[in-house]
Amino acid sequence: MLDLTSNAVDLTRAICDIPSVSGDEGHLADLIEQAVGDLPHLEVIRDGDTIIARTNLGRDRRVAIAGHIDTVPINRNVPTRTVDIDGEEFIWGRGT
Repeated sequence: MLDLTSNAVDLTRAICDIPSVSGDEGHLADLIEQAVGDLPHLEVIRDGDTIIARTNLGRDRRVAIAGHIDTVPINRNVPTRTVDIDGEEFIWGRGT
């Protein structure tokens, strides 16, 4: 289960550590659908491994955010980790 109340870095790392190589992202899609499915302000639609979560607030305009959940195969890029580069913290790993 994905914890949507965790901080952004922890949530990103949790998502990126779930195997989701292109063509095999169904488990991650299941987890995302579960995580957003209970949010009362969203309508969640699933088509294969595509998740659409949208508001129906009756407003004239919406903001669209699109992304993908498939990744490249594992190659010394899992688990994710944070790295310091010139004094700034970055997430490093597959899917980041």
